[in-house]
Amino acid sequence: MSADAQLGPLGHAVAGGIGGVIGLFCTYPLDIVKTRMQVGGRCHNSFAGYSTTADASASGAWRFFPCPLDAQVQTKALKRTTDYTGTLDAIEKIVRREGVTGLYSGLNSGLIAQLVQQFVYYYCYETLKPMYQGPSGQELNTFWQVRSRGRGAAACGACV
Repeated sequence: MSADAQLGPLGHAVAGGIGGVIGLFCTYPLDIVKTRMQVGGRCHNSFAGYSTTADASASGAWRFFPCPLDAQVQTKALKRTTDYTGTLDAIEKIVRREGVTGLYSGLNSGLIAQLVQQFVYYYCYETLKPMYQGPSGQELNTFWQVRSRGRGAAACGACV
């Protein structure tokens, strides 16, 4: 009997949920840094509660981003203290100001969401597997069958 048959859908779901949590925990600091670098300094030069900060797009054209007044005030305050020159500089400044826990601020809700979504995805995927077996019980793993199992599981995970 193979390890997959012994584990069952619930075992795969638990393993998938744990794997998703570990993956998120490892990549979350980079997401925090990316978000703070994107937000920092976007909103200034306000007029009637909105801002028009010119930002060059890939084509060289100028775009203008409206920002609510409260976000504008917060961004100005952040800009003074978080003017990052790059990823490593941002990591260094966040750790210096907030400690290592600053790289993981807001992680709790993400962990719960990732755990539930991955749990449901892998449970549905393993539950749909028997629907794609040949007449003698062997698994049919053609590209389209595996793809349709994945789509079905993704649809279940998206409903969570």
